[in-house]
Amino acid sequence: MAKTLVIAHRGASSLAPENTISAFRKAVELGADGIELDVQLSKDGHLVVIHDEQVNRTTNGTGLVKDYTLAQLAELDAGGWFSKEYSDQGIVTLNQVFQEFKGLDLMYNIEIKSGVILYPGIERALMEQIESMGLEERVVISSFN
Repeated sequence: MAKTLVIAHRGASSLAPENTISAFRKAVELGADGIELDVQLSKDGHLVVIHDEQVNRTTNGTGLVKDYTLAQLAELDAGGWFSKEYSDQGIVTLNQVFQEFKGLDLMYNIEIKSGVILYPGIERALMEQIESMGLEERVVISSFN
């Protein structure tokens, strides 16, 4: 009988700020088989992990993800809204997530956020990142578009 997989939506997002390394670590610590995360492109073309098209809800910034460079996104506080304990959390890249959990038998459900804002080339960039890490067998890609 096949095992039912437990995939942590945006990490353990009830215990740590969503789509952060802390939320993903907690999910792994709790025994999740995988993590679901959302990707968009920064102004300078990097795959960044954040759900909303705007940074307003989950960071101390305002405006659209697409209007920030990777360096600017990394400087935002992406955890303080959840708890002061997580105020050192920045927006991370998909590569940082892959590097953090390298060597673990972890599944990834990666949702491409390309509806409200269109990101031409995001699919190719995502496939290149997955292939460069050798994760083709452990990734599910989802999108509403």
